Amino acid sequence: MTLPELLVVLAILAITVTSIGPSLFGAMEDNRLASYTDKLKMDMKLARQEAILRGHRVIICPTAANDSSACINDDSWANGWMTFADADNSGDPTSQAQDLIQVQDPIPASVDIISHFALGAKKIIYTPDGRSHIGGNFEVKSTSSYDSARTRKLQWSNFRHPTVSYY
Repeated sequence: MTLPELLVVLAILAITVTSIGPSLFGAMEDNRLASYTDKLKMDMKLARQEAILRGHRVIICPTAANDSSACINDDSWANGWMTFADADNSGDPTSQAQDLIQVQDPIPASVDIISHFALGAKKIIYTPDGRSHIGGNFEVKSTSSYDSARTRKLQWSNFRHPTVSYY
């Protein structure tokens, strides 16, 4: 192989990588958004199921960046969230280990989850009959510059399971 042939092959390879790279990273970011949307959806279903099985309220709420043992009053769920049984109807987790059902660690900086709940609520409460106390939606979006990553909206009402739409 001669030097000119090698340079042509390297040029073709460089063009291919630069044209495929952004769409590949966008697809990876799109999969990351889908993963966190699914995690949130599954935690909502788990909370509903646990409320029915336990016979008392189960709550999902956002947590602080450095403290996943307490709920915070925030629309951003990027620091993670927790699911816990609320047998004493206090609205806050107790120190009882059996009350904590699930904790989601903080999510990567390239993903943001914003809640839009009815009546200004900041947490989701499932009652023993399987209903949530409010309806609302989560917006799961990318904070990176990849245009191909689609924002997802996870919606639910008091009587329905959560559904995902894209925009």
